[in-house]
Amino acid sequence: MASRFSPTPWRSAAGYLPENNPLYEDMIVREYVEFVGKARGLQGSALKTRLDWVVEASGIAGVYHKQINELSKGFKQRTGLAQALVHDPDILILDEPTSGLDPLQIIGIRELIHSLARQKTIIFSTHILQEVSPITDRVVIINNGRIIADGLIPELEKDAMGSNRVYVSFRADADRTAPAVRGVEGVESASLLGESDGVSRFEVRGGFEHDLSGGLSALARSNQWELLELHESHFSLEDTFIALTRRAREAGEVAHV
Repeated sequence: MASRFSPTPWRSAAGYLPENNPLYEDMIVREYVEFVGKARGLQGSALKTRLDWVVEASGIAGVYHKQINELSKGFKQRTGLAQALVHDPDILILDEPTSGLDPLQIIGIRELIHSLARQKTIIFSTHILQEVSPITDRVVIINNGRIIADGLIPELEKDAMGSNRVYVSFRADADRTAPAVRGVEGVESASLLGESDGVSRFEVRGGFEHDLSGGLSALARSNQWELLELHESHFSLEDTFIALTRRAREAGEVAHV
């Protein structure tokens, strides 16, 4: 008996640019994008309208009449985006779209993704975590085929850190500053990182619901201590990824004990 499920509607709703861009390099860019459009069921005026739009949107007008094997890696990626967009999908799936590009080409692809994101849902897959923050503010982390985190980047950073982390330095002896710092509202721990020439430096941890920076600043003013350093130190996305995947792995190991 034939299955009632048909993948056709899902395929027509999505555009896909794989990591290894499968271009027909012996074709001219115009021929290739037109070929993909026809394969997607476009023809006549509808095809022309979409071709005009996709050439402008993907920034390939300058190479539209060149052979694909003559293009730079950046323009090959843009041509791949053009074929993924030609049928006007609601969802665009990009797998490592900036892999192998130089810095200027990466900036160009980022700008293109930003402009497309105003109109479409974009799923952006990458192992280069430095590429994530400039493009999106929501992240899904997958480890061993399982989703272990899904949320806005600041929320995931807080989850990974467990508590706020503030670095502070006073021009005052640690014997005086340490007890006072530990007495600030919300402080869970205050580690003395060093003392030199009358300057004491601390790493302070506490809950995100407390204004640690405000409390430490007020402490310095009330004691007339010169405040030399005061800043929150969040996890980088790399730190966040490592912390959350390690936590998921440890949880899995405990579950299997």
